[in-house]
Amino acid sequence: MTRNLIKNSINHLFKIFSEYPNIFLTEEDVRCHLFNILVNNNSELSEPRKTKDGSFSIPVHSEVRWYGLSGKLRYRSDIVLLEPTNLRVKGQAGLRLPSKSYGFNYYYAIIETKLRRTNGYSDKKFLATIKEDISKLKRIKEETEDYNKIKGPIYYLVCLDKKHNLGSDVKGITKLMIKPRKNIFLEYAFQNKG
Repeated sequence: MTRNLIKNSINHLFKIFSEYPNIFLTEEDVRCHLFNILVNNNSELSEPRKTKDGSFSIPVHSEVRWYGLSGKLRYRSDIVLLEPTNLRVKGQAGLRLPSKSYGFNYYYAIIETKLRRTNGYSDKKFLATIKEDISKLKRIKEETEDYNKIKGPIYYLVCLDKKHNLGSDVKGITKLMIKPRKNIFLEYAFQNKG
């Protein structure tokens, strides 16, 4: 799995948003469209593979919950690209699965999505939620990287904005919060079509 695969999928999403912004009524619409683009345009993401416990799954999943080393991490990620060969979906003697009945340590990417509607958050509040999501991605990275054997996992925050163009503010947040070569990326698109 490469950064280009994910970046191309995000660019495809942004193109759809540019042409038909009102396809996206909710953040769930954004997540579903990006999930669909990832699975339908990349055969390596749609092909079922054998899991660690002999079942089958694909690498792309949504609404994945993280617990972290401390067990106190309670974040849910919109889209996760994981390594199915490390996924456990069946309980075994002496090996308890988390409450969601799956467990894995190896992942390629975590993608968070965000949508601001024309009547959505104020600019200040929207920028604050972007900062919160970047902090969330950093925390997930910190709490899971010791067990992830995938080299250089990628973390994305994908923001679609229908209200105001905050491109320069988003660039400022990127410079302030995201260090180069840390594999955390903030992608932003503004579209004010009716």
